[in-house]
Amino acid sequence: MNLTELLDMMHQPNKIGTKTSTLHEIDNSYGVNRVPIEQHLSPLIGESSKAAPTKQKRKAPEAALDPEKKRQYDRAYRLRCKEKKQKNEQDMVVLTEENNKLTRENEQLKREGVKQSEMVRTQNEEMKVVNSELHYLKHQLQRQNAVVNVLSSEVVRLPP
Repeated sequence: MNLTELLDMMHQPNKIGTKTSTLHEIDNSYGVNRVPIEQHLSPLIGESSKAAPTKQKRKAPEAALDPEKKRQYDRAYRLRCKEKKQKNEQDMVVLTEENNKLTRENEQLKREGVKQSEMVRTQNEEMKVVNSELHYLKHQLQRQNAVVNVLSSEVVRLPP
């Protein structure tokens, strides 16, 4: 006799309709807690603590089908599997094409990014050259202005 059978023998319905142990039925007058014993038991090793599993595999009725019905069900199942496989293959083709397109687009954008960074670098170098020329020209202009000022002041001092 296993533990489950022993527990089933101990539980008998009382007046309320819940299963309680025989000890509870005998000792009603002593104020014994009337909570069903299942609530105090922890699950055994290998047992689930949940009352019922949420997803169980559907079992096909074994003896209820005649061979012709079984053949029809099997044929319909194979057809559904075939259609699902074809749909998956079509989806795979579409997704592969899209993936290839996106890969090409990504490579193009990477090449453009490299070109743009090179262009920015060369433009920065050109700007440095132009700025240095501008600085040199400003310095030359200041020297020429100084010479013009000195010569102008000398011209003003000369008698007419």
